Amino acid sequence: VPVLVKTAAINHVVHSSIKSQQRVTMSPRLLLSKVIVALALVLSFLICWTVIDPRKPHETLVMSEKDPEIVEVFIMCGSEKSFWRLTAAAWLSLLLLTAAVLAFQSRNTIQQFNESKSLGTMVYSHFLFMVLRNIFFAFDLSNTLPSGVTATLLSFNYSLDALIAMSIYLLPKFLEARKAPNIYRQSTTSMVSSLSSPRE
Repeated sequence: VPVLVKTAAINHVVHSSIKSQQRVTMSPRLLLSKVIVALALVLSFLICWTVIDPRKPHETLVMSEKDPEIVEVFIMCGSEKSFWRLTAAAWLSLLLLTAAVLAFQSRNTIQQFNESKSLGTMVYSHFLFMVLRNIFFAFDLSNTLPSGVTATLLSFNYSLDALIAMSIYLLPKFLEARKAPNIYRQSTTSMVSSLSSPRE
């Protein structure tokens, strides 16, 4: 969310300055408030999910294919209603769509503020991990794999998704800062002036 808010603000400043040919300023408090509101909504949703419909163990009885006299018991943890999971998936899809649009809009931004490549790569990475999660959830619902294996796959999926996303976004910044440190030591005034100047 902070990355999306920052990229949207940069796009707004760039396009507004080009159209009006004047310096455009953004309030840091406004940007911070947008991030806080978005995080508060997510936190409220997670609290409601935990309080109203917490994850509980559920037993599923499946007749063995090898021996019809044997009944296999699968124990899985999950919420009673699928509304929570679907809402979380819809929220993630909305964020990915917004990030893709912002990456496309910021493709012509000046180099110091151009994050279209990293943002686009993050969208692609998150999308692949989301597809894998849906496959693992399908395995969970159809009892194709033991519940322990499915839970392990989902845990690795979430962890790798977060680690790879941070690496995609932060690692290029560290490398660029080491190669050209002067670009990242400009004053705020010079940065605003660069954004305000129209591109030829």
